[in-house]
Amino acid sequence: MSSSSSSENEQLLWRDSSDSESSSDTSEDELAGRLQNRIFRTARNFRARVDLFTRWNEDEFRLRFRLSKNTVIMLE
Repeated sequence: MSSSSSSENEQLLWRDSSDSESSSDTSEDELAGRLQNRIFRTARNFRARVDLFTRWNEDEFRLRFRLSKNTVIMLE
């Protein structure tokens, strides 16, 4: 009985592994199809960043960020 149960287990394992291979082939085909139909995005535009230390004086900086410039420098 153990030989028949082991052969049944081997058949189940074989069947499970073959199912996963076919599903991976399908997912690879789907991925290839998506890559072929992919719409390419336009190039990203980046704006130049403003230096906040030079834009505002000490009082304006403190009102905006609730920290002094010296505190921010110390936290860096």
